[in-house]
Amino acid sequence: MAQMPPHPNGGGGPGGGNTPVGGGASIGGGLLILVSLGVGYGLRKIYDIRSKSKEELQVK
Repeated sequence: MAQMPPHPNGGGGPGGGNTPVGGGASIGGGLLILVSLGVGYGLRKIYDIRSKSKEELQVK
């Protein structure tokens, strides 16, 4: 039989131990990367839409 994994706080309640229940990782760096990728994606979509409309105007 397999053993159960240990509790994140060593058996203590939330806030009673050294490590928070969700872990000790910060989200600041990941959040910055996610936002910058979203902005880049949005700018690329705007560029594609504008270049497509310019091509359609030149064809007509």
